[in-house]
Amino acid sequence: MLEDLQVNIIGLLEQRVEQAVALINQLKQERTALENQIDQLQKELQQRNETIRDLEGRHSQLMQVESSFQNLQEQHKQQKQAVEEEKIEIRKRVESVIAVLDGLPLQSPQPASTQVRDFLTAGEVDAINASRPAGDLPEGTELPILNQPPPVKPSPSNAEGNS
Repeated sequence: MLEDLQVNIIGLLEQRVEQAVALINQLKQERTALENQIDQLQKELQQRNETIRDLEGRHSQLMQVESSFQNLQEQHKQQKQAVEEEKIEIRKRVESVIAVLDGLPLQSPQPASTQVRDFLTAGEVDAINASRPAGDLPEGTELPILNQPPPVKPSPSNAEGNS
């Protein structure tokens, strides 16, 4: 009986050792699986961190673009306002010029030769007429002398009547 008991105890111990070995092997497999899962999760975490850094860089660039865009909008708004103010100023000036012109009495325009006479002396007119090439200009385009009536051309009927 003692032998049977020893055999039973040894059998039980062997079973317990086999169970312990199986448990150790199972735990090793689970540990290896968990280590693989940890490696995979660390790789995913690293990729996500890189993605986050890329997105933060893009966000920074977009914030700079937005800031530049807002600055340009503000400049455009200021330029537009300046143009509108300039238009208003020009409109006021034109209206005041029109008001002044409306207040002037109507006069018939003076011929160009009279206008020239108002500004040039006889010597200046002679100098201008002398500097013009002869024969290249139509007749009657000479500048008149200041304070002298323009020369009267005899009409063909007057020339025939005097002969």
